[in-house]
Amino acid sequence: MSNKLSHSQVSLYQNCSQAWSYRYQQGYKPVKQSAALIFGSAVDKAFSEMVATKDFDKAYACFIKEFENSFINNEPEYIPTSAKIVYSDSDLDLDLITEEDKAKVLAVTNSELSFDETAEQLISTKKKKGYEFLQEEQKRHFNYLNWLSLSRKGYYFLKAIEDEVLPKLEEILSLQEMVDLKNSNGDSVIGYVDIVARVKGHDTPVILDLKTSSMVYDDDSVILSPQLSLYLYSLQEKYKTNKAGYIVINKRLNKNKVKICKTCAFDGSGASHKTCSNEVAGKRCHGQWEETIKPKAYVQWIIDVIPQTTIDLVLDNYQFINDSISNKIVYRNLQSCKTRWGTKCDYFNLCYKNSTEGLVKK
Repeated sequence: MSNKLSHSQVSLYQNCSQAWSYRYQQGYKPVKQSAALIFGSAVDKAFSEMVATKDFDKAYACFIKEFENSFINNEPEYIPTSAKIVYSDSDLDLDLITEEDKAKVLAVTNSELSFDETAEQLISTKKKKGYEFLQEEQKRHFNYLNWLSLSRKGYYFLKAIEDEVLPKLEEILSLQEMVDLKNSNGDSVIGYVDIVARVKGHDTPVILDLKTSSMVYDDDSVILSPQLSLYLYSLQEKYKTNKAGYIVINKRLNKNKVKICKTCAFDGSGASHKTCSNEVAGKRCHGQWEETIKPKAYVQWIIDVIPQTTIDLVLDNYQFINDSISNKIVYRNLQSCKTRWGTKCDYFNLCYKNSTEGLVKK
């Protein structure tokens, strides 16, 4: 029987083949899903809409539609107030919450407190107890705050795509193109390329992958990406290119805060004073600041030539993993049970305690 693998399957097998077996052979899936996956998928769909139509409003409507309703373990889920979503600390930014958003939060929580008090209470409770020990309603309310924050970030992501990405794309050659790399035994690795385009400053087309991240990518990220090497190998003859790249949009927005004194109209942007530091008639004003923000997403382009030796190395590695799967080689990588950020593998309890807590079998 031939193997049909995705890049995510291969990555998981490399990280821990026992976790791969739990997921893809035995059918165990985490009950909860990372918000990053759903958010990234929604941005991908909106990006394709933006590139195809050049219409910001249509693209943002597409993003909200995809980010509101998704599937978790093949079951439809309304994302904004779902307790099945796991958010990272970098997802929540209260500065981005609009007055309209605040009214929505208060309506959902039925709180008699102000928005600031309600949000502070939720965040404080989560920090003290930990997310897992929150009551179900508290989880939904906390997640709603995160969802609203990310939905606003999605808006600024698309503005960055409109302002900084589209002008650099001289010609779109393909969107979401499927690659299906087969070996002589009929085994295959399947993937989807976000975009192939002619990019300003480059003499050949570039195979591009769009990423959302809370971290800046390293300069050698393209060379070190097995996924991009696979895409390039599959499409290099079709598009006559040896270049691939990332378009990375950072989740940590530059908020460009502006502080204007309500009393004397002094611009105190960048200063740390709690009240106006301007001197008027020899005295410090001490007026209250009116703070506004003009958020902007940081776009990082990394485009590189991938040498044939790198492609050959990646293909050999894919074949080795494919052969290992065919020969039923499964082992535990105990170094991957816990990440450097302290989070545990989804299958930690199954390995160490023979417990399926937090998992569902599909």
